[in-house]
Amino acid sequence: GLPGTDDYVRAATTFLADQMLFGTAYPFCPLAEYVRRFMALDLKTEAMQNMLWRNAYRLLGMSA
Repeated sequence: GLPGTDDYVRAATTFLADQMLFGTAYPFCPLAEYVRRFMALDLKTEAMQNMLWRNAYRLLGMSA
């Protein structure tokens, strides 16, 4: 519900799909609340999985 959210969602499913990671502002905002907000976004499953773990695995040189 923040300004610009739609732009981030659009970027996560297109040109930044392989570059975005999930992150929080913990401890400023409770972790569970940020996860709930993220899961409520209108993201395709592929984009959500990329942001939650695939991109981090690739960045860290790990195999999935």
